[in-house]
Amino acid sequence: MVLAVTPSFAADKANDVFTALKIEANLWEATAAVAVFAASSNETPAHLQQLNRMTLMFSAFEGDPLALRVYGSAALLHPRDTGWDDLIGLFPTMDGSRQIIDVAIERVETSCGSGVPFHEFKGQRGETELVPHYDRMDEKTLRRSRTDKNTQSIDGFPANILD
Repeated sequence: MVLAVTPSFAADKANDVFTALKIEANLWEATAAVAVFAASSNETPAHLQQLNRMTLMFSAFEGDPLALRVYGSAALLHPRDTGWDDLIGLFPTMDGSRQIIDVAIERVETSCGSGVPFHEFKGQRGETELVPHYDRMDEKTLRRSRTDKNTQSIDGFPANILD
């Protein structure tokens, strides 16, 4: 059973971390998968290799303040890894897809959300900005970008993206 399907592109930090998220659940287990695209930094993937814990946070854009946090252990998948083909089909097709974060959900909490700043959702930009960006890049350009910008986190943890 699909609990929530939200293919969305969201900016995270100043360096534009674009992700798409899918959450699936059944009576015994729940998982979330987050696709990481080439425009992303490699902070989260590099840190997951140090400690495989992940927190996803969602907040309400309208109505009463509300925050939702999803906690779990996470595995990082690259196109070369077993399991990639099972998950990549959940997301919009995009040449820049480079990693999937597969989260085994262990706990879900809500809180009042009153400490979260107001945000205004104006629309999606993935189809109009991100997809055309990747359409202009060939594999050589994508690899050079990964080599130049994504081999380690800002604090020096290896990303192992090219292994």
